[in-house]
Amino acid sequence: MNLDLIANRIELLNLLDELNLTNEGVEVGVMLGNYSYRILTESSLKRLYSVDPWDICCLLYTSDAADELDGV
Repeated sequence: MNLDLIANRIELLNLLDELNLTNEGVEVGVMLGNYSYRILTESSLKRLYSVDPWDICCLLYTSDAADELDGV
């Protein structure tokens, strides 16, 4: 798969399966975990490490804004 053809990070999930990446993965910068959830439910990964440096800005970030950002 040509990486230039990946239009958004949702399509990245297809690439994980296409490359047969099924064991463990890591997502850095998870904010509220919406995309982490999608990774776990829509890919074949067995384990995902979700890492996010906590900051006060997170308190101002709403779930509605996260859904809009994630395209959910």
